[in-house]
Amino acid sequence: MAPAPSRSGAGWDPEHEREEHMVADETRPSGTRTPRRPSRTRPPRGPRRWTVRTRVLSTLLAFIAGGLAVTGVLTFAAQFRALDQRVEAELWQEHSELSLIANSTDAEGETIHTTVDSVLVNATDSAAPSDHESVIALIDGEPRYQPRQQDFALLPEPPEDASHADAAAVTAESEMVLAEILDAQVPDRTVIVPMEAHGRDLRVLIASVSVAGDEQQGVFVVANDIGAQRRELWQSVALFSGMSVLVLLLAGWVGYVVTGRLLRPLVDLRGATEQVTVTDLEHRVQVPDGGDDISALAQNFNRMLERIQEGFAEQRRFMSDVGHELRTPLTIVRGTLETTDVQDPDDVVESHQIAMEELDRMGRVVGDLSELAASSRPDYVKLRPVDLASFARSAFARIEHIGEREWIL
Repeated sequence: MAPAPSRSGAGWDPEHEREEHMVADETRPSGTRTPRRPSRTRPPRGPRRWTVRTRVLSTLLAFIAGGLAVTGVLTFAAQFRALDQRVEAELWQEHSELSLIANSTDAEGETIHTTVDSVLVNATDSAAPSDHESVIALIDGEPRYQPRQQDFALLPEPPEDASHADAAAVTAESEMVLAEILDAQVPDRTVIVPMEAHGRDLRVLIASVSVAGDEQQGVFVVANDIGAQRRELWQSVALFSGMSVLVLLLAGWVGYVVTGRLLRPLVDLRGATEQVTVTDLEHRVQVPDGGDDISALAQNFNRMLERIQEGFAEQRRFMSDVGHELRTPLTIVRGTLETTDVQDPDDVVESHQIAMEELDRMGRVVGDLSELAASSRPDYVKLRPVDLASFARSAFARIEHIGEREWIL
């Protein structure tokens, strides 16, 4: 039967190949290892989308934005509420002045104003409408008096240079506003009602005026353009929002720069750790100055690398010792078997004895190496109580065979 062809095409002798490997192992210096192919390392992954810097900056900006939003909402809600209260207070202030005029008396205690017309004339003349206010007095449902100077007219007349259509529109709207005022009027009472007139959102005080002995019915009307004041507040809201956006952008830029400087040692540490491989444990990360948490992390990482390096070195020494201790008995057994004369019974018996002794030796070496490897485990030694008397007798029984002496326990 022809020998199986080898990979090179010639006859393949397994014994010869094993012998070549043994010779090569014996000629290799102790403590060296067969060179291995360099392990393929994965290329480092790119930075994640949400890095520590991004998360810290996003959290910071979220808190700032939330704080600005809550502050703005609460502040402007309070301002809108204060605006409503202030407008009503100003309207009631006008009503108080009207009451003072209507109830004013002379030195003898007689009422000064005995007609509705007199009350409304004096109330209109003494009225000083503030910004966004308009005052008008009605007698028997007809507009009669209004201040000379005021921000706007509640019942305006068409301009002289207005066209016929524009004049008709102004007149029609004034008549509609007058009808709403008369509808909202409550005899002998004062009410405040919302109203829209001439494109204005108004808060209107309507006070009925009557004087004993005078059959005329008067109405004193004060309108406050609360819509214009609300628009001013909304402009403040828009300004605050724009400033808040600018503050967020500025805070984001400053935070990006500051967090970048603070986390720079951490980025350097991450880059340094990517250079540490199984075949290169000599690399150490640079410990930044400052004595902060990042410096402590770098120091702990370097200590961890030292421990790992010592563990790898110990493992290499152990493997070298294993190879050296097992190579010698195997070489002896192989040489003995190769030189044994199978036709000579004495030679066979001697070779068998030598092989068994070397195999026993190799078994003891393997057991010792296994025990040595197990001794590095933290749970290798377990403490337990010992009977010292029996332990001493057992040790003395072995010591007695060391030599012919007079041993005393």
